Amino acid sequence: MSANTAIRSFITILGALPAGVIDPNRIGQSGPGGATDLPRIAVSLERVKESGIGIGGAVGLAFDGAQWITTTGTRASGLLRLEIWTAGATGMTQIADAVLTLLAGSGATLFTSGFVRFETETLRSAEAVSLGDLSAAIHRTLEFSVLHEDIATLTTGPGGVIKEIDVGINGQLNEKLIVK
Repeated sequence: MSANTAIRSFITILGALPAGVIDPNRIGQSGPGGATDLPRIAVSLERVKESGIGIGGAVGLAFDGAQWITTTGTRASGLLRLEIWTAGATGMTQIADAVLTLLAGSGATLFTSGFVRFETETLRSAEAVSLGDLSAAIHRTLEFSVLHEDIATLTTGPGGVIKEIDVGINGQLNEKLIVK
């Protein structure tokens, strides 16, 4: 699914945050359970619309002289939500600023990771929240409108993409033909 690929690609991009800002192992798809999980960044994709690219998901078909190369693709659009949880305001400022700075300079990386559109939608204010263990935390949400394309290339042997065609002829003789 292209939506899951988009989330994983974005988490990988966030792994390039400067050392000391946040441990890359604390960036994922789930929020903190308690104070010992802070700081934490969770990434999700909402209002997802997925579709194939091209005709039936096929983007390209080529023969390089020895084998067939088929390119297929899917696309997912939606609202990419990045949620940051920290123990205090200083940590929140440091992480949020680092994320926004990274994204501002990552246009080429976003594109090569499949994000053909990446626009800031909402930068919410930080707010005090209680976690599952009743400890206090600071929470902030950053939202981005995205369009992510996942392109895959499959190389097949000299036989090509179509391996076998069954042809049934409903006539008096009830003939059958298999083309390989």
